[in-house]
Amino acid sequence: MLEGAVMEGNVLKQAKEASISAVVTRADGTVEHLGIISYWHKNPLRRMAWHVKQDLKDLLQWSHESKTRV
Repeated sequence: MLEGAVMEGNVLKQAKEASISAVVTRADGTVEHLGIISYWHKNPLRRMAWHVKQDLKDLLQWSHESKTRV
């Protein structure tokens, strides 16, 4: 544990950023990286910027997929 860190519940008070990534390992040994599924930053503007970036990525990916389905 961090020296001098103060715990509040299960979260460090000094935490500035946290993210959760998901990885699926199947029985046949294949590994599927699902990426970041949750993100938090102490600064609400950074959180908002991250969510906007993810929405733009999703929009561009959806747009590209719809063009290739023709």
